[in-house]
Amino acid sequence: MKSIHFKRKTLKKILCLVIFLINSYIIFDNPIKNSYVKSSKIEEFLLIRNSNINATRFEDFTYDSEVVWGNNITFSLNFTYTEDNGTTWYPVLNPYAYCNITITDLMLTTDFIKTNMTSLGDGIFFKAINSSRLSAGGSSEMYFVTIEGSCPGYPDPLPEIFLITINAIPTGLSMHNYSTYEKLTTNELYQYYNEIINVTFKYYNSNSNNSLIADSFTYSWDYGSGTLNIDPRNSDYYILEINTSLALHTDKYSFQISAALENYTTLNYIFFLNILSRPTTLNGETGLIYISSKLWVQEAHNFTFTYKDAVSNETIGNLDVATYIWEGLYANGTVIPGRNGSGNLTQNLNKTYTLDFNTELRPVGYYFLYITLQKDNYIHKNAFINLEIIPRPTLINGTTLNLTIFKAIEFKTPYNFTFEINDTLTHSRIGDLDQAFYYWYRTDSIGTILEGPSLNVDLIKDLNNLYILDFNTELRSAGFYRIHVEFHKENYSSRYSLINLEIIPKPTLINRTTLTLIIFKSIEFMTAYNFTFEIINTLTHSRIGDLDHAFYYWYRTNIFGTNIEGPSQNIDLIKDLNDLYILDFNTNLKSIGFYRIHVEFHKENYTSRYAIIYLIIYPPSENLSLKIIGYDLTILLGVISIITLAIKKKIFDQGLKKR
Repeated sequence: MKSIHFKRKTLKKILCLVIFLINSYIIFDNPIKNSYVKSSKIEEFLLIRNSNINATRFEDFTYDSEVVWGNNITFSLNFTYTEDNGTTWYPVLNPYAYCNITITDLMLTTDFIKTNMTSLGDGIFFKAINSSRLSAGGSSEMYFVTIEGSCPGYPDPLPEIFLITINAIPTGLSMHNYSTYEKLTTNELYQYYNEIINVTFKYYNSNSNNSLIADSFTYSWDYGSGTLNIDPRNSDYYILEINTSLALHTDKYSFQISAALENYTTLNYIFFLNILSRPTTLNGETGLIYISSKLWVQEAHNFTFTYKDAVSNETIGNLDVATYIWEGLYANGTVIPGRNGSGNLTQNLNKTYTLDFNTELRPVGYYFLYITLQKDNYIHKNAFINLEIIPRPTLINGTTLNLTIFKAIEFKTPYNFTFEINDTLTHSRIGDLDQAFYYWYRTDSIGTILEGPSLNVDLIKDLNNLYILDFNTELRSAGFYRIHVEFHKENYSSRYSLINLEIIPKPTLINRTTLTLIIFKSIEFMTAYNFTFEIINTLTHSRIGDLDHAFYYWYRTNIFGTNIEGPSQNIDLIKDLNDLYILDFNTNLKSIGFYRIHVEFHKENYTSRYAIIYLIIYPPSENLSLKIIGYDLTILLGVISIITLAIKKKIFDQGLKKR
């Protein structure tokens, strides 16, 4: 019996579906429409079918084709019958007549609601069903509705079969600030890599703004998916906790949020999270690092860099990039072509990084280094190093200054100059100089160059790493010399010395005095008179008879010493057999008057000697008064000349001391 009942029931539903499809084709312009339109073709069909019998039918049928879940669905119709083959239709008044409603799914497999309609009299049947008895899903659901009727003694009317739609209650989904619950006006968020970001969401009834507890509240993004939980601080909200370290790289990621509750619209919300590179510091600085450094050549020096997370202050190790490039520079800062390179920094145990540029092997010069430190998802950092490698400092005879030496030695005296060059940093002598040489000039007493420069002459290094300058002073002529000394070694400061050397001539005497000889003499006119001079080597106490020059020249003056004639040409003195030098002025041939005679004696490497003779030739002796006057004038003129000569000599001596 169950099997027969099932088959009858199934056949009945299939028949209803066929009728629905026929109605859909004939009655509806579009089968999807939910409006109901009567057609004369149906009536014709029914009349043909019931042409020989009485019939029943539904008239004035109305219903709610679409409602929001929770509202009532109303159905109303007139149940009528005819006994004249459809000419006249009357309301069914038989109390045993009935109409029922069956609501099924679209596959006609499940009856959700089966109920009788209420008779309101005069064949009118009505029914209100609350849509909450059905499901609207997450958007809307459609259902088949079948209305059937029956009246005893009459055939059953053709059932009404149609679709109704139950719409879900509209909802809203909003994103809020985690701390303040303030609704966000943007769907774009920002957070550093390796940080947690919390976001809250509200799923609510759009009509009432009341929060809803979802059946499911999920999220998904490139690195996973999951469920949002109710915010323990406020149950009206859901919380999403995102660990940005799940991302492999910093980037802009989209998150899809989905909230669903049966009979309420399911909403999807998309927001974007910008995962930012973490801020960093390098050696405590947030910006570009500039380092300027001067190092002595051969000095080992490493540069250390600490790359830290600026948020956590933790030192970052295992970097993806820790490199440097370098270039050699000229002093003006331009790049030296072909002088460049690159290298890697080394990580230390404390995660700091060391740049070893092998400064102890680099030559003197200027260098530019550009350093890059980087780890994925962290802001990279750069540093510039301006490096100058300078020569090692040196001392010359204990001073960093250029050494100036004043030295006077006697002729034929041997003398050596000794120099000590020290490394200031190690305080040791440098005995392997690349160059140690001198060159010289010969000058006059005021520095005017008379000879030179000479060729470079190497200094001699002794066993104690001292440098000896042997100028062969015992072979040099008396006079003034300026000697330039230079010391050079690669990567070391060069040192210089200037020697002002005077080789003093052998001392001499002129008529037993070292002073300029002053002679006052008056002689009578036409009287012959000679002046005799003796030049003696002070060291040997012997006369020098081989002078290079022994001459005189003269002036004729007035009584006040003003020149009125002269100078004369140089006239050689006569050397006698005793190595004495005779000045024959031919006084017997000279005119009466005043004369000043200058006498010079010279020999190379010997002190030159000078004499000045103040001579008056007066008239014959019978004019005694004039003779006396002349004698007095001679003395006066001599005194004046001596004073003048003393002043000139003092000025000359002071000039020598300054040199």
